[in-house]
Amino acid sequence: MFLEVIGTSLADCEMIVSAGNVNRIELCANLEHGGYTPEYQVIKECCAKINLPIRVIVRHSDENFYCPAWEYEQMKKDIDFIKTTKADGIVIGILTPTNEIDLVRMQELIMLASPLNVTFHRAFDLIKDKQQAIIQLKNLGVKTVLTQGGETPILTNLTTFKEISGHGVQIQGGSGINLTNYQTVLPVVDAIHIGSAVRVNQSWNEPIDLALLQQFQEKKSND
Repeated sequence: MFLEVIGTSLADCEMIVSAGNVNRIELCANLEHGGYTPEYQVIKECCAKINLPIRVIVRHSDENFYCPAWEYEQMKKDIDFIKTTKADGIVIGILTPTNEIDLVRMQELIMLASPLNVTFHRAFDLIKDKQQAIIQLKNLGVKTVLTQGGETPILTNLTTFKEISGHGVQIQGGSGINLTNYQTVLPVVDAIHIGSAVRVNQSWNEPIDLALLQQFQEKKSND
């Protein structure tokens, strides 16, 4: 099982590493807003001291995914900085006002980010034609898509995950995944993404619960 966990600080990232079952970290701030770009010093420190791959979210607004001009310019500055660190990649996503991929601006950001890996975040949930979008993202060079499969809860979208698989893009199920349902989602995705489910009281304001995180394990076959 490929497992990615959200971290907000060096302490978070160190805890995630100590769990021993995590493959990658998504580094974010302001989790109550869905994740914003952390302070540059936090990015630099975490990427320098943590051995797991870290992908840094590049986002500054939760109003929508259309990305106003000021945010787009800030995203480019963020990417320039992240490239000076040991980050594995970035997590981004821009849509048009009709909820389609903004191909022009996404291409510019992906080219700017090269050779970093790119995850397209949950803006994907709002896209109507997800099969077309996966192909577009593959052609842009996106490596991973983080999605709950649509605008409804993740367990209602298992068929969608099957429909968008097989295009050479890592499909990462996220949002609403917890210990009670991750085994249901696991067979239809390439990776699992978790956040508040591994924090004390399942709250963004609380620290990571190591014992809880370590329970996320792929069940062994009895065969």
